[in-house]
Amino acid sequence: MDDSFTYQLTLTFDSAEAQEGYQTEPAHLKFIEDASALWQKVVVYDAQGAVQ
Repeated sequence: MDDSFTYQLTLTFDSAEAQEGYQTEPAHLKFIEDASALWQKVVVYDAQGAVQ
């Protein structure tokens, strides 16, 4: 178990296209630009849940 982090955010998307839209959304890119000095690294865990 990775316990090297203090905070986590879980996001779910209906499709790969929706996830890509999030990655390139202007508000998301602005957040990265404004807040990137607050972290040393970003770790992304990709998981697939049960299909409904």
